[in-house]
Amino acid sequence: MGKALGHLKSAGIVFAAALVLTGCGSRAALFVVMPEADGRVGRIEVVTEKGSQVLDRPWQAVETTGIDRAPGEPKTLDERTVQAMFREALDARPDPPVTYRVFFRTGRTEMTAASDRTIQEVLE
Repeated sequence: MGKALGHLKSAGIVFAAALVLTGCGSRAALFVVMPEADGRVGRIEVVTEKGSQVLDRPWQAVETTGIDRAPGEPKTLDERTVQAMFREALDARPDPPVTYRVFFRTGRTEMTAASDRTIQEVLE
């Protein structure tokens, strides 16, 4: 994001959009905290030379207009608005990882029948 857009401390799911302001060489950025699939929310701090703001609620957002200006006041955005704003970025995310557990017969190197079926499903 670059020095001009502030510094992030602590991580949650965050999307930032860089917006070019007309008439000046300054850059603006919008930071939005999105909840995890299970509803958990992280915490971020957006810091510039002139101040900072903490975001720790779902869909909470703050805009910065440069490193030499304090971040704006946090506001809560509507989920649909955020989804529309970041549609391309959200669509580009990879699928979440998938975990498979396989079990072996006690004292042997052979998998159980259920684990054999699991491996076959993974390979298909």
